[in-house]
Amino acid sequence: MKTLNLVVLIVSSVILGFLLLALIGYFAFSHEAASQLSQTTPSTTETVKLLTYENSAAGIRIKYPSNWEKNSQAEGVIVIFTSPKTDASNKSAVLTVNTQDLSAQPMTLEEYTKLSLEEFKQMPSIGLLDSSAATIDGKPAHRFIYTMKVGPLTIKNMGVYTIKDNTVYGLLCIAEKSKYDEFSDDLQEMIDSFEII
Repeated sequence: MKTLNLVVLIVSSVILGFLLLALIGYFAFSHEAASQLSQTTPSTTETVKLLTYENSAAGIRIKYPSNWEKNSQAEGVIVIFTSPKTDASNKSAVLTVNTQDLSAQPMTLEEYTKLSLEEFKQMPSIGLLDSSAATIDGKPAHRFIYTMKVGPLTIKNMGVYTIKDNTVYGLLCIAEKSKYDEFSDDLQEMIDSFEII
């Protein structure tokens, strides 16, 4: 029973940590980028290339569009990527990458997912849209798609994670629900490029 409580605490901490960090990143970058948008006019002829971000200490590599901003100095996450604004409405998408050490309480992907689902059921502000199998870097993974209310906004999130060597590798995509589809191709391309090195 004590072990189960520790596992639930670990999974709860991971889920809440991902949610909080992603929301902080979403709102912090949205505010900062809005002021930059009012000062610059984006080029419509700009060719977007894929750049590579690698963090050997965390054991990850991911590609991201060259017109997205990268912040590897954000507290509590490995890296945050923020999309360019599509208009003056201050809307963007955010993708965060994080890891969580499970060596104190090793578990399988299935066990972690079961506990995650139980935690989602305990959060009334979250509307779970999808829970399904996925892959990350050719490894079995799990994907949650859900919405949550943050003040007047409805935020759509997609979290994808896998476990390798007692480490959770998680990617969390966030955007305002009404704008999510505008960014979904870029977000999926980034997830598909993610590698554990």
